[in-house]
Amino acid sequence: ATPAELLHLGIGDLLEQLRARYDFVLIDCPPVLGFADSTAIANFADGVVLVVRSGFTDRQHVAASLRQLRAARANLLGITLNQVEKRHGAYYYYEYSHYYGEEDASHEPESE
Repeated sequence: ATPAELLHLGIGDLLEQLRARYDFVLIDCPPVLGFADSTAIANFADGVVLVVRSGFTDRQHVAASLRQLRAARANLLGITLNQVEKRHGAYYYYEYSHYYGEEDASHEPESE
């Protein structure tokens, strides 16, 4: 059996047991492109959040990942942009830096 087939054999039962015990169950999966596991698990999940690395993940790969998740009928809840750096835009840095304890979050964003 392939890893994807093994996944289908027990993931549904496991998730039902976890749902009975916990309010939220988070599953961290490999990248959508190139791995069957992510779309297979997406079918069992209540929702999917696609994580995109700022300044690294190509837009075409994001679009292809979204197409693949839609084809799998995944319930896409949203996209998270992580590892945003100040050099990628003052607005994003200003708006979210207070969550990370940055001291200079109290000033207005600089225009670029």
